Amino acid sequence: MENVAPLLFIPLFVAIAIMGIGWTFSRSRQLLDDWAATNGFQLISADYCWIRRGPFFWTTSKGQTVYRITAVDDEGERRTGWARCGSFWWGLWGSRVEVRWDV
Repeated sequence: MENVAPLLFIPLFVAIAIMGIGWTFSRSRQLLDDWAATNGFQLISADYCWIRRGPFFWTTSKGQTVYRITAVDDEGERRTGWARCGSFWWGLWGSRVEVRWDV
């Protein structure tokens, strides 16, 4: 019975990890949606960038997420670019979204 006790923590650890990943994507999407509404855009797509981070490659912390986005503005113009969610020090606990549009 003593050897079984540590094995009981494995499912707990896995559950916590899954909830953390779910929160990360949910929070990122919430930040992107809020940014779009505030700035007069409608998001068409937002693809999470795991490795390729475009203009944010060297300046993104572990707590931030980067997305490749496509959006339409109020005048119907379609734009594509990169969006970084969260702050450098506070990660997704911060509410910052920085967007750099393609030229």
